[in-house]
Amino acid sequence: MVGRAGDANALQGAFGEQWLCMAAASWGYQYGRPAFLDLDKTDVQLSLLGEHWGCYSPTVQIQVKTVSGVSASGTEISYSLDVPTYDVLRRTDHSIRRLLVVVIVRDDDDRARLHEDGLLVLAHGYWMSLESLPATTNTSTRVVHVPTKNKIDEEGLERMLRENAAPRSTSVPDFDPWEMA
Repeated sequence: MVGRAGDANALQGAFGEQWLCMAAASWGYQYGRPAFLDLDKTDVQLSLLGEHWGCYSPTVQIQVKTVSGVSASGTEISYSLDVPTYDVLRRTDHSIRRLLVVVIVRDDDDRARLHEDGLLVLAHGYWMSLESLPATTNTSTRVVHVPTKNKIDEEGLERMLRENAAPRSTSVPDFDPWEMA
């Protein structure tokens, strides 16, 4: 990858985020950054405009992690996630649900090829919700197992939003309104 030696990780991360945005846009999803800086463990926000699954413009926020040298064979991908990100993504009280997307790129920096009929971008991604996963006693990282059935493709993005962006019930504390008088 061209660039300063210390920039390789940042450039790889930016590639993964842009790959997700490009894939989502090609299937009709709105995308963007929910904030200028990634201070809240969210890189990309995806929305599907209009009414879908009983929700108007269902939306999710996504933390993207981009890796190379990982095989997507089998039923899951193991990814070592930093504990602060793990703790944010496992919360159940976000107003917009948070998901993890792991984008896998090639080891050899062959990530884009220009052909006469267009640009071919070489990567693939998988998603998961960490919501309600247990706390960890680890201090630096926690391995998560991303199911390979949750592929970032047209069907996978639709399922991602259908399962995670539609309304959910909010627990209401038990109280007797007559006792409040």
